[in-house]
Amino acid sequence: MLHFGGDIIAYDRQRNEANYVAAHESLARALARLAEKAGDAAPLCVLAHSFGSVLVSDYVYDQQETLRGRKLVPDRVRAAMGTSALARGETLAWLYTMGSPLALWSLRYPDATLDKPIDFPGPDIAGRRTALQSEWVNFHDPDDVAAYPLRPLGPAYEQQVTMDRAIEVRGPWPPFQTPLVHPFYWTDGTLMEAVGRSLAKGWRHLNP
Repeated sequence: MLHFGGDIIAYDRQRNEANYVAAHESLARALARLAEKAGDAAPLCVLAHSFGSVLVSDYVYDQQETLRGRKLVPDRVRAAMGTSALARGETLAWLYTMGSPLALWSLRYPDATLDKPIDFPGPDIAGRRTALQSEWVNFHDPDDVAAYPLRPLGPAYEQQVTMDRAIEVRGPWPPFQTPLVHPFYWTDGTLMEAVGRSLAKGWRHLNP
């Protein structure tokens, strides 16, 4: 909980923009490296756990709003990501959020509402969504106090999020059915099998 709380305190654009920019710059560099290997237009899959789901959501949201004219992407982040559509999140085809606290995030801002999710899939993928079987699946364990469904947040989330899937996370040690399951989404076989099957379908479409 201290680790999770520290993320929330440190990652605050209004109070400490340097941390916000540094996190986005790191993600931009990673995506730029991926684009060099896979190609600028490769369909992008993101698996995001816990605070990572907030970071990815903010990153893609800033990119999309900048395209609309709001210029939310800092210069350092723009320089780190280069000119790749993939690095801008425009080829986002699969998004899997695990143990996501996005539903709690608006509590940090008294007047904020979570009624505007990212546009999913990315604009470069929208025309191929059905063929690729693109999906945004939000996995959550009801025992995980940091994780909540996303579709009930409002009509926009209901439209963008394909599915909220409740699972019973199984980790390598026995504190199941308690909030201590939060770190173990990565090692849950049911979750990873579902993701793997979906990506296999996408792979077969891309490589007939």
